[in-house]
Amino acid sequence: MTYFEEKMDNNPDIEEKDTVDNSAEEVVGQEPVQEEQVQEEQVEEEQVQEEAQEEQAQQEETQQEPTDTEEQQTKPEKKKKDKKRYTRGQMVFVSLIAVFLTIVITSQLVFSAATSFYKKEIHKNNENSYFFSLYDELTGLYQSHYLYSDEIDVSVDDLLRQYVISTNDRYAMYYSPEEWYLSQESSMGKSAGIGAYVSLDEAHQCINIIHVFKDSPAEKAGLKAKDIVVGVDGKYFTEIGLENGYNSIPGENGTKVRLTIIRDNAEYDLIVKRGDYIYQSVLTDIIKVDDKKIGYMHILQFIGATFEEFKIAAKELKDKGCVGVVIDVRNNPGGQLDTIVNVLDYIEPEGGIVEIYDSNGKQIGRYNSKPSEYDMPLAILCNESTASAAELMTKSLMDTGKAKSFGVKTYGKGCGQSAFQLSNGAVVYITSFFYKTPYSDNYDGIGITPDYVVDYAEGVNSINLFMQDYENDTQLQAAVRSLID
Repeated sequence: MTYFEEKMDNNPDIEEKDTVDNSAEEVVGQEPVQEEQVQEEQVEEEQVQEEAQEEQAQQEETQQEPTDTEEQQTKPEKKKKDKKRYTRGQMVFVSLIAVFLTIVITSQLVFSAATSFYKKEIHKNNENSYFFSLYDELTGLYQSHYLYSDEIDVSVDDLLRQYVISTNDRYAMYYSPEEWYLSQESSMGKSAGIGAYVSLDEAHQCINIIHVFKDSPAEKAGLKAKDIVVGVDGKYFTEIGLENGYNSIPGENGTKVRLTIIRDNAEYDLIVKRGDYIYQSVLTDIIKVDDKKIGYMHILQFIGATFEEFKIAAKELKDKGCVGVVIDVRNNPGGQLDTIVNVLDYIEPEGGIVEIYDSNGKQIGRYNSKPSEYDMPLAILCNESTASAAELMTKSLMDTGKAKSFGVKTYGKGCGQSAFQLSNGAVVYITSFFYKTPYSDNYDGIGITPDYVVDYAEGVNSINLFMQDYENDTQLQAAVRSLID
């Protein structure tokens, strides 16, 4: 940046005037002379005085009136103090000089910016070249020196997935083309395996069966809710580890897996033939208290099929005479934005549902609900594993007054991920936006405190929560009671 300083001459013009003393001197102390002589001398003296006065007068005029030369020298000095006047030609010339200088300065700035940009691009290209150079060097060393080099099986997907992990984006996900296809099928409810919704209990090294999906291979084999799986294919999880045991249960359709389960304190073995099944994201039940029916709707997560399931369940519970509905999103990890927006639009009256913001706090989207709404008294359950879209549902129903919330403080995920497809068909989800209800602040990293904080009963936690009966679920009891009283 250039600074210009303008100096102004503020000294006033000073006019100097000469002061002339024209008074005559009186001569005193002379002796008297004869009259004639006196007269003659007086005449001579008067003549001398007159001549002296004329000379003095001429000198004064000379001092007061400038000559032509002096006048010419004085005029330019006065012009310097007057405002400068330029001819039209001079003005055009000055304007051209200003335009030229502007072009030169702008060109220098553009050139500097372009140079900086290309330096960054060159640096980026150099970094990429350096990475691939090191990659070639490392793989070459392994191919040349590793004892079991023929067993190396590192794919492009492995490298890309590792890069996503290294970004520290804890919500990012990488799908190979095959994984992406399967996830899309699963999102619409189409899955393969045994067909059971479970929770892993690391403390007891077992798998809790929360729900067995209708017409699934697990249901056909006789697996039931609240069964506890302790082993697979003749090996206990305490021997092979819970994670390894869990990963052994899925497999190719048509193959079989043997599950060791505990039911009513007795141990059984069940043979399950893996196959296709429909994943149900909305489970329903009816709770009878004081001769009144309260509908219970457990939303496992918000996938593509959830909205249609929710509408069917909501209508069914109302048609069966329920006086209210408890929506349970405890342990719900969230899901798709468009799905939760559709669900809330179905429930809530006209108004705002969710606002989307970028990393700079600029609003980049907003979703609103239509005038129609679900006209049933509602309550909603949440816990420390309620996250993302499930938190949005909890907060939105609280803000609009459609439901009271019960449970404990939620997880605190108020950011979303956008899907980007790579040229090879793989898809990566990158955390790219924040969201919140129009009536509250964003809760990312904070969580949502329910209207009524209700702790678990003794011995109950989020892991074994859905293994409990109604009598041991203090949070569900509180929500049900609010709809009856």
